[in-house]
Amino acid sequence: MGTIPPPIRSMKLRDRLSELLKEALRMEDRAAPLHLLHSFEDMVSGQRQSAFGEELQAELSAATDRVDAYCRALEKLSRRSFRPAGQVERALEEAACLFNEGLFFEVHEILEAVWLTQEEGVRLLLQGLIQIAVGFHHLENRNIRGALSLLQEGVEKVNAYDPDRSRLKLNQFLAQIDRARRSIESLGGAAFERFDRRMIPHMPLMRNTLSDVRPAG
Repeated sequence: MGTIPPPIRSMKLRDRLSELLKEALRMEDRAAPLHLLHSFEDMVSGQRQSAFGEELQAELSAATDRVDAYCRALEKLSRRSFRPAGQVERALEEAACLFNEGLFFEVHEILEAVWLTQEEGVRLLLQGLIQIAVGFHHLENRNIRGALSLLQEGVEKVNAYDPDRSRLKLNQFLAQIDRARRSIESLGGAAFERFDRRMIPHMPLMRNTLSDVRPAG
C-alpha cells in the first residue's frame, strides 16, 4: 500500500469528513468526487463560522489529504462498469476502494452501517473485515496493542465465515494481513515508526454472491 493519509485527531472533524464521504457515495455517479470537493471547499471557506472552525484550522493539511484520498476512491468506484445491487456487496465494494486508499476508519463506518442489519453469517464476515480495518486505524493512532488484537480477531472471523476462502478470493489477502500483524508484533513499541506500510495488502473486490458462501459449522 502507498501513502496512508494521516489520522484526524479531532473526532468531531473526523466524523464530519466521513459524513461528506457518505453523501458523495450516495450520489452513485461520476460527479461524486466534484461534489465532495465543493462540499469540503465550502466547509473550509466558512470555517470561521463553522462548528468545526478551530479543529479544521488546526488539521487542515491532514483533512485535505484525507479528502484527496476520498476523491481517489470515488473515482475508482465511478469507473466500475458494473455496480452490484445487493446492499452488502455494494458496501464491500466501497470498503475495498476505501481500504486501498488507507482510509481505515471510513471502512469501519461503511461496513458497520450494513453489519447492524445482517443475519449472523454475513455479520461474521463484515465484523472480521471491520476489525482488520480498525486494527490498522489503531496502528496509525499508535495503539499497537489494539492493532495486534483486532488484526488477529479479524482474520479469525473471516476464516470462520469462509473456511477455504476460495469463493471470496481472500486467501492471499488474509495471509498478507497475518504477515503484517507478525511484523508489527516483532517491532513492538517501535511499530508505528518502523512498520513498512507496503506490507498492508490491497483488499480484493469480492465479486461473488455472498449468499453462496456459508459460514463454517
